[in-house]
Amino acid sequence: MNQSAVTSTGAMAYTDTLRADPSFGIDLWVGPSKTTNNTNDLFGSVSNVKLDVGVLDSVIGTIDLTNLQLIIDVPLPLVTDVLNGVLGAGIPLPLVPFIQLVNPQVVFGDGYFGIATDFNFGDA
Repeated sequence: MNQSAVTSTGAMAYTDTLRADPSFGIDLWVGPSKTTNNTNDLFGSVSNVKLDVGVLDSVIGTIDLTNLQLIIDVPLPLVTDVLNGVLGAGIPLPLVPFIQLVNPQVVFGDGYFGIATDFNFGDA
């Protein structure tokens, strides 16, 4: 994130570049819907949610990010709770008329996840 300041002449002058590195643990699975019969939902939980900030470049000297990191850290438990609430309730998998998902599973790749499934044609 590049930052600038307004000079006494009104011009914008570059001051620094900050970085933000998110990290978290996630567990995902597919299971029977809690609200709809014969459908599947994506469930999960997140843990260790962090967003670490740092300075990549500065033309104004050392920047103390202690207070900014504190401001970021304070709401992270709430963010974790919200994400766990959504994932705990389940996110419905898309329904396609006349296609029934059979044994859907979460698969993880390098930087992504997907849903792998067999399916039956007929009544969904």
